[in-house]
Amino acid sequence: MEWGVDYRMNEIIKPGGEILIELEDDILRFLETYSKWYFSPLRIQKWGSKQSGFESLSQYDTYSIKTELQSLLNQGKLKTAKSQKGNTIYKLK
Repeated sequence: MEWGVDYRMNEIIKPGGEILIELEDDILRFLETYSKWYFSPLRIQKWGSKQSGFESLSQYDTYSIKTELQSLLNQGKLKTAKSQKGNTIYKLK
């Protein structure tokens, strides 16, 4: 069995069904740590995964991160703005 991503639950599943990482917790912890700034899904994946303690973010694709950010936005936990390039960026409320 291969590694897989359950997009409905936003978790990475190891062979055998064990949950390795919970994306929501990682994103919230990341945004709490860097609460002064707004981030795009790509920036969270690329830059965020290089920060100490957030290496696990590299295991998610940007679609999964964007989906989770939208879910957190719908829950009222995040706010958004537009970047200079017109992309949606996210920040913890």
